[in-house]
Amino acid sequence: MVLTHHEDIFMIYILLFYLKYHVFSEISSQNLAL
Repeated sequence: MVLTHHEDIFMIYILLFYLKYHVFSEISSQNLAL
């Protein structure tokens, strides 16, 4: 199975979305703790 360039971009977008959500939830939990 060979990864195409399109699937590479798709995986990167998923990774970026996950990181952004993780950072957002981290900030939210810190704000609630204050």
